[in-house]
Formats: sequence, structure tokens, C-alpha cells
Amino acid sequence: MLQDDRSLLEDLTRSLDAISEGRSAATVEVSSAASAETRAVAEAANRVIENFSVLRQFSIALANGKIDFSPPPKLHLLDPLKSLQAS
Repeated sequence: MLQDDRSLLEDLTRSLDAISEGRSAATVEVSSAASAETRAVAEAANRVIENFSVLRQFSIALANGKIDFSPPPKLHLLDPLKSLQAS
């Protein structure tokens, strides 16, 4: 395994661990020097990180009574919370 792959996977692990612990996490910069397979995994993980970040923000906004929060329309993870917001 290349050093770039190892470094990228370590960064992804830290970000995904943060999400699993309920903390916010930043997406990981995908190095062009990493292998194609590792880049593909990193890009997919970054999409998951972005979606959970928005989900976290929306959940916090609803918990604080801010029902005017406007999440992205194509984020299907939020559908149950959007219906709660509407009611």
C-alpha cells in the first residue's frame, strides 16, 4: 500500500470515527497520488460525511426550535425530519 493511500485512509478513519461519536467532521482531501480504488472510497466517504454533517445541523436546528432551517432538497436522509418540521 502506498503512503498516500495509507495517509488518506487514516484521515478517513478519523473523520468517520468523529461522525460515529456524534462530533462534526470535515471531508478529507483526496490526493491524486493515491490509487484509483482508494480515491473512489474516499470520494464516497466524503459524500457520506457531507450528508451526515447536514443531517447533524438540521437535527440540532430542530432541537433548538429553529423550524426555518432549509436543508438541501435531495438529501433523502432528512425526509423523516422534514416531515417533523412541517408538522
